[in-house]
Amino acid sequence: MLFISMASLPKIAPVIIDHAIRIIAILVAAYVAAKIVKKSVPTIRVQIIERMKKYGRADIELEKRAETLSGILRKAVVIAIWLLAIVMALKESGFDIGPLLAGAGVLGLAVGFGAQHLVRDLFAGLFILLENQIRVNDVAVINGTGALVA
Repeated sequence: MLFISMASLPKIAPVIIDHAIRIIAILVAAYVAAKIVKKSVPTIRVQIIERMKKYGRADIELEKRAETLSGILRKAVVIAIWLLAIVMALKESGFDIGPLLAGAGVLGLAVGFGAQHLVRDLFAGLFILLENQIRVNDVAVINGTGALVA
């Protein structure tokens, strides 16, 4: 364990404050970046709609597809931003992130092998969305069971 004596506290306090300020700055930057991504989604949605108008589909269809694709993009980017910020904050606080990243890689490999059907279904679902077979707010009926796509 690390014990700090009262005599060494004045020497250590600036270092602790410096790291705390950097961690707060990392988390604030991640928050701002996530907000910027969320605010830029309508712009991305408009660009998606403009590109899809070349294929001559109805406006309601385009809006549903653009909402679906922009929602997936927004969530993926926001998750990546926050994961990166957490790893950076852990590194700044003194944790060795090498074993953490190696463990995450091994866990990802194990999940990839152990859940091949889940990963295959995930990619199949992504391609269903990209091929415009099912969109947000559609009612899908599969094997007699219907549900609203959210």
